[in-house]
Amino acid sequence: MSDYALMQQALRGERLDEVFIIDAHAHLDYWKIALNYRTDPAGIVAAMDHMGVDMACTNKWNCPDIRRGNDDVAAALRDYPGRFVGFAATAPALGPEANRVELRRCFDDLGFQGVKVHNGYEHLPFRDTAALRVATDALQAIWQFCHERRCAVLCHGFLTPEYAKQYPEARFIAAHAGGCRHYTEAFEGCNNVYFDTASSTTLAGNIEHFVACGWEDRVVYGSDLPYAGQPYRFGQVVASRVPDAVMRKILGENMACLLGLEIPARQRRRRPVG
Repeated sequence: MSDYALMQQALRGERLDEVFIIDAHAHLDYWKIALNYRTDPAGIVAAMDHMGVDMACTNKWNCPDIRRGNDDVAAALRDYPGRFVGFAATAPALGPEANRVELRRCFDDLGFQGVKVHNGYEHLPFRDTAALRVATDALQAIWQFCHERRCAVLCHGFLTPEYAKQYPEARFIAAHAGGCRHYTEAFEGCNNVYFDTASSTTLAGNIEHFVACGWEDRVVYGSDLPYAGQPYRFGQVVASRVPDAVMRKILGENMACLLGLEIPARQRRRRPVG
């Protein structure tokens, strides 16, 4: 059998039903009412089913009230058990304690397993020295929480090699890394950093580059659903010329390992004996 059977199967328009697939970067939407598809949990699940995606790591970062947004994600976890992994929205501009309180609530009361930080959630006070110090302190508090819980934190901005090394037990996912070939050099030696593929500018050869540089165990499929259609982002990954065993890692096994999830027996990859 070809080393690229999964790519060929996907290019024929067939779902990869025997592959365990986790979307590491998805959202419930709040404000893009112009989209011509549903962005509520039912709509997200329908999109996942269409592509054969088993689970999606989901947050609602762009809701004006992060508590309300996290509650909406918690409702999706209850209504669609086994389909979503909750990632808690944060807001550095609110300061350290507000973020600590909300993260504890999300993990201890709502069953979340990850955190999301985004440098566009609010108008962060980069020109106000005192307010910027508060936001920076909050960011450190968020990293410390993730370090203590040894959990995943999906980072749209803010992540630096220095932070990754300062908080070695946190599992940092660099969002939209599919378009950032230089990340292999920037994060060299940061064994707690992962790359997600959700990028509108994923160039041909980028996934192969990550694998060739030794990152095959720390690249995870992400779509940014619903901001981009899953077929487009999925196609960017499965069209990459990497062996099927590596493709299975990228599509789901790496993220399952990061989250401590058991891969269903029917989809577990057969391994050579000996």
